[in-house]
Amino acid sequence: LRPRPSLRATSQFRQGNPILPRIICLAAAAARLDAPAVAQERHEAEPEAEGRNHLALFVGGTAVDETVRFTLGVDYERQLSERFGVGALADWALGGEGREFIFAVAGFYHPTPRIRLDLAPGLQRDALEGESEWVVRVGADYEFELRSGWNLSPNVNLDIGAEESLLVFGIEIGRRF
Repeated sequence: LRPRPSLRATSQFRQGNPILPRIICLAAAAARLDAPAVAQERHEAEPEAEGRNHLALFVGGTAVDETVRFTLGVDYERQLSERFGVGALADWALGGEGREFIFAVAGFYHPTPRIRLDLAPGLQRDALEGESEWVVRVGADYEFELRSGWNLSPNVNLDIGAEESLLVFGIEIGRRF
């Protein structure tokens, strides 16, 4: 008997990119760990008028070929409701060759008050070829609240371009206002 095509494709995908299934499992585990807190925070989750904006600085790395490039970034979100927000992001991968900059307009979904999923179409600039191309960023982060509206959020993103996909990971420190 031959395996079903979907099972064979999944097996080949796992062999070709072993980190992505692990990231998906970690995101699912984080969502499960947050489930008990959701019921308690549900009534507090609706952002107040003065806390609907979120500005964050990103520090992390971008996996390019077999190297990791130091990456700095910034993102802004305007939360429209308990679950949805819109905004923009920009990241700069420093040193090395290849993509150096991405700018994207983002849509955000909050399945729980602490988890944020990102979908962001935008442009990336390639330093080698001096050209820009379309890219879509898919990402997730988990927010730890600090004092006075500040928060700390580890995150992971996958930038999907026409020719390659890049893994971007790191931590954001942000503030609601």
